[in-house]
Amino acid sequence: MPAAKNLKHAFFEFLKFHQLLPKGASVLVAVSGGQDSVALLDLLLQWQKGLSFRLGVVHIQHHLREEAEADARFVAELAKHCGLPFFRKDVDVHAMVQQHRFSIEEAARLLREDALRQVLQEHNFDWIATGHTLSDQVETLLMRIIQGTGITGLAGIRLKRPPFVRPLLFATREEVATYVQRRRLPYREDKSNRDPRFLRNRLRLTVLPFLKQTLPEFREKALGNLAMIAADWEAFVQQQISTAWQQIVQEASPLKITLELPLFWQYFSGIQYGIIETIVSTLKGERVLLSYQQYTHLKYWLQSPHSRPEFWVDPMIGVNRVGQNALFFHKNRLEHYRLQWDQQPVPLGQPIPWLDRELILTRELKPEGLTFSSATPSVQYLDADCVGEKIWVAFPRQESTFRPLGSSRALPILEFLKKAKVPYSLRPYTPVLMGRPGVVAIPGVRIGEPCKIQPQTKRVLKIAIREQHENTQKHSHG
Repeated sequence: MPAAKNLKHAFFEFLKFHQLLPKGASVLVAVSGGQDSVALLDLLLQWQKGLSFRLGVVHIQHHLREEAEADARFVAELAKHCGLPFFRKDVDVHAMVQQHRFSIEEAARLLREDALRQVLQEHNFDWIATGHTLSDQVETLLMRIIQGTGITGLAGIRLKRPPFVRPLLFATREEVATYVQRRRLPYREDKSNRDPRFLRNRLRLTVLPFLKQTLPEFREKALGNLAMIAADWEAFVQQQISTAWQQIVQEASPLKITLELPLFWQYFSGIQYGIIETIVSTLKGERVLLSYQQYTHLKYWLQSPHSRPEFWVDPMIGVNRVGQNALFFHKNRLEHYRLQWDQQPVPLGQPIPWLDRELILTRELKPEGLTFSSATPSVQYLDADCVGEKIWVAFPRQESTFRPLGSSRALPILEFLKKAKVPYSLRPYTPVLMGRPGVVAIPGVRIGEPCKIQPQTKRVLKIAIREQHENTQKHSHG
């Protein structure tokens, strides 16, 4: 990119060179009140007329600091002074930390991004511009290198990932500070940026100054260029991952994703790494960067047939081996599903969620020639009068028993699910149908012996399982 004489023109050239914001774009500027976001707002205002931008200001109130409310009032006044619409969203970071065991920084980031997207949609903006600088990029790269990362992590903060765009990613924090001083722009200091408990702050306050003082060759822009190059490589690798996904992933839903291991092992490690990251990201509903150590530990576990029955990628994402497949699942979503449906009655003729599929129950007269052997995994039949009028959902417990079709005695249901090769971690979340005799069927697995179709059966309960239309199918991924 050609060099510019000052930050204002360098900003314009950066926008144009990378085609970040088209002429006439509607841009929601995320303003915290700090000097970086204040500078970004001022620069966009200076080019607003020439580029026909529609601008708005948004502030996310995290309620993490005593002065946070004063910051929100400052940004509101700043927007009013600039003649721009102001939007505010309040988020509860502490509640998310307690509920999901995220770090404060991670919870704040996730809630902030979600709140920004909400404002974007509610007020019909095209883009969200944030004030990330080249110095933020350098800190991010160093953090990821320290923690262990792959090419995806080296790409750092993305310049453009719709609807987010970072127009200041070329400028150092010092260059922005100089611009703010020359323009005499008001801004707010965030004291938490000097808190040494956070790794980013220790890098910012200690490591980077040391590097600059002891290594004259050190340049922030060199690391920024590394991120740009890695981002290009990562985009190419993502295309290869998308192609591999079509072959390797057998089923995908918000609850679980199944990976075919023999095909998975045929790809080189970079694609394997990317596939695993994509699976975890898809299940969590957000971009997840795995460390190389996480990837190698999982790979070793998948290749070790006598290791423990499950592996945890993180506290929420677990993996089971099922024959030649690896089954990834989201524990919290499974827990929510169980809490939502346990002991709930099943309405006839209406589809209800059945893990990642749908279940439909209907009562009808027994078709001519129908026997218990007519059942398939997707369609099963029971004697409706044996089942009774009340039918409800339950989940296996240690004391639960089930008498499967063809058995002369009842078995502990968890023992039966093990014999039926239901993955270890999914057994407590495998829904069963309850009727008058107890467990009458495990739809998709086995019906119970007590209510099987008899010659004297007059009415049948038809159990049909089908794919959910809203599910992510085999040939798509997040």
